[in-house]
Amino acid sequence: MWKDLVVAAQTSDAEHPQLDDHATGDALELLKHIMRDGKAKGVVTKGEPKFAPRVENVRSTTAVISDCADGTAWLRYTETGELENDTPGSHHLVDAKVVRQGGRWLVATLFIDEAGTCLG
Repeated sequence: MWKDLVVAAQTSDAEHPQLDDHATGDALELLKHIMRDGKAKGVVTKGEPKFAPRVENVRSTTAVISDCADGTAWLRYTETGELENDTPGSHHLVDAKVVRQGGRWLVATLFIDEAGTCLG
């Protein structure tokens, strides 16, 4: 899911065809909202975040995953190529629920907390 988001964020494309490859429901709507927000602000995201997800709970068709996403090398830029603001990238607590649908796992709910909510 994150690789799909990284590709879509390069152009802030809420309709990017990869967004629903690994996300569904509320998680997919959040990803699209993030893209629409970027487009409205005239920003794109460059670089790549780093992840170290942990499976917190697993059942036959659901799993809960937590992470401290490292966004220090994944920054938003204006159309002129300048950083959107002077706030450096940060670490964000991320919680997700994934569900098994049609033989594959999809992120169904996603919560990305504010910058600085975990240590990398």
